[in-house]
Amino acid sequence: MNINEEGFYRRLDALQQILRQYNLKLEEPAVPTTFPNRQPCTSTPPVDGTSTLVIRLSNPFAEGLNNANRVENDVAAQHLARASIRSKALNPVVPAVYAWATCRYPEVFGEAGFGWTIGEFKPGSDLDAQFDSLSLEDAIDAVQQLAAIFTAIQSAEIPESVTKFGALTLDDNGNIIGGQPPLLKGGPFDTYAELWVAKLQTQLSEADKSSLLRGWLSGGLRERINKFIEASGVDKILDGIEDRRVLIHGDLSMSISTPRHFFNRYERLT
Repeated sequence: MNINEEGFYRRLDALQQILRQYNLKLEEPAVPTTFPNRQPCTSTPPVDGTSTLVIRLSNPFAEGLNNANRVENDVAAQHLARASIRSKALNPVVPAVYAWATCRYPEVFGEAGFGWTIGEFKPGSDLDAQFDSLSLEDAIDAVQQLAAIFTAIQSAEIPESVTKFGALTLDDNGNIIGGQPPLLKGGPFDTYAELWVAKLQTQLSEADKSSLLRGWLSGGLRERINKFIEASGVDKILDGIEDRRVLIHGDLSMSISTPRHFFNRYERLT
């Protein structure tokens, strides 16, 4: 058995443990009573049940990820996004979460310590793969729907208990509070500028590992960057920028919602 096969079977064992925890049987639909102890920021399955669930394991072995409260951030963000989308009477495209567990690795070794969520399955296909086949009218409609959903996500009401910057997590009472970012070690941060300083320092640390970037040491560039950070340069650049807290959806940055892709499509259709 090779390493990939071993990893597959470890994950399969972890999945089976989750199924046993909730007495989930593949031949029976999940109903509200399947998850009797409702956790913060979760929903209940439909009364008539659902036969398809999505179980996501949060892999702490993945490079560049911070698992301190990665699961909690996903759960809280989806909860807030769903509420905002529902308040705008839009199609509920954000899946509901039925149950979740925080990452306990490395205290609990291996896949048994992975964080996870059990959530709603949303049928459909990637818009990026379908977009070029749409008529102009349907393409415009798709982009308008994306814009409405994205606006709803960004206008989600952030609880007053979230006083810091970074991401979201849940306290012992189930309240949503500020947490560490899923792509950045440390935090949450007291100011927006501190968040960006941490991002910059992380990128510099990663760059230091590359032999291709050693040249900026002899040229003095790295020293200038260090002085810029030490002199509160990031604070000065961000001075006057409103630092309100909003939800973001990073994956949309590379989707067909980008103007270049849409207008290229528009020119071909016209």
